[in-house]
Amino acid sequence: MLSSPGTPRETCNAGWRSRDTFLIKVATFHLPPHRFYVPMNLKWSYKMVLNAETVKGISVVSLPERLNSTNCPAFKQFLDPLMADNALFVFDMTQLNYMDSSALGTMVGCIKHLREIGGDLKLFGMTKRVRALFEMVRMHHIFEIFDTREEALDSFSNGSAKVQE
Repeated sequence: MLSSPGTPRETCNAGWRSRDTFLIKVATFHLPPHRFYVPMNLKWSYKMVLNAETVKGISVVSLPERLNSTNCPAFKQFLDPLMADNALFVFDMTQLNYMDSSALGTMVGCIKHLREIGGDLKLFGMTKRVRALFEMVRMHHIFEIFDTREEALDSFSNGSAKVQE
C-alpha cells in the first residue's frame, strides 16, 4: 500500500485517481497533482542520456549510469542505426554503475552482430562493480576491456593491445 499524509491509501494495481498519467512498460500509474510517488519495488529511470561520436572511424558510445531491462530497448534502438553505418565500436563505461542480465544480453547481441559483419566492440573505463559482474559471468573472455579510451582506440590500429587484467 502507498499513502501520504492527507491522501487516501491506494495501491499500485488499483491506480491513483488523478489527471496525470505515466505509462511505464505494462503498468499505468496515476499521480496526484504536484506530487510524485515511486513504488519502492519498481526500478526504472526517466531519462537515459546517450552520446556517440566518431573518432578515427570508430564509434565511441558513452553508456548511461544504469543499463537495465527498462532502458535496454531504447539503448538497442539507439545503437541500430549506428551499427548500420559503422562496424567498429568502443563503449565508454566510466559512468555505468549498474547493469543487469538484459544489459549483458544486449551487449552480447551487439558484439555478435558486429563480428558477423567484420567489426568489433571494445570496452573501457569499467567501475569495480561492473568489472566484478563481467568476471562473475565470464564476459571478460568475450569482450576486450581496457583502462583508458586511448588504449581501446589504439587497439583497433594495433590489432592487439594489452587487455585490462
